Amino acid sequence: MKMQWVGIKDAPVFQGLNFNLPFSNEKSYLGITVFNDRIGVNKTTDIALSYAHRIKLNEVHSLSFGLGADIAIMQSNYSELTTIMENDPLFSADTRTYTAPNFNTGLYFFSKKYYVGFSIPKLLTNQIVYNTAYKMETTFNVANFHYHLQGGYKFRLAENYNLYTSTLVKYVAGSPIQVDLNTMLEYNEQIGLGLTYRTSTIVNGLLNFKITKSLKIGYSYGYNFNELRNFSNGSHEIILIFNQAKNKLNAPEETPRF
Repeated sequence: MKMQWVGIKDAPVFQGLNFNLPFSNEKSYLGITVFNDRIGVNKTTDIALSYAHRIKLNEVHSLSFGLGADIAIMQSNYSELTTIMENDPLFSADTRTYTAPNFNTGLYFFSKKYYVGFSIPKLLTNQIVYNTAYKMETTFNVANFHYHLQGGYKFRLAENYNLYTSTLVKYVAGSPIQVDLNTMLEYNEQIGLGLTYRTSTIVNGLLNFKITKSLKIGYSYGYNFNELRNFSNGSHEIILIFNQAKNKLNAPEETPRF
């Protein structure tokens, strides 16, 4: 769960749930993700199914290919807005609830110490438009693709200390490249303290704690150093991870991602 820009009315609120299950001797994985995103008067619920296949390149490295399909359920309460023009036809009524498809794909190269991944999270653009009446418009345009490139490395500092570093680069045509630089110090594989710097002048602090061998809880606080700092008390995020995997052949899950 994530609450952004606390102190601003109708600020973004996000809740999400993800479940993954290995099969076929842990060479393939099926996943389901459900999330609810509210930004002002706009609400989106997304239900996604994903499939990934892992190819073991050697005793150390593996490569995974992933595909996903999802359904977005979207609705906007435009009548709640205060407009400059009285009886503005664009915002005089709420939209009905629309559904629209989408797809995603990605590659993931990893070992126990490091990983590199590339993904396109949305292949289609879905938006509610107005042309004498509201309707859902779904388009395919390569220029609207969001490209995500990420990588991370685990350093062994001492017997009980690990240092995780990672970066996430986001790019879409017409917008500046956004980069996240992440680092987290972990003690005894139980307690982690981390920090992230985002080029949009946001700094996040992370604290996570392994409650049991399978259960971990994390908390993140984000602070804006741009103009939003005059109106918001920051952003809060709580993460709960349950892992019942038989082994740890996959990429280092402890690497912080924001």
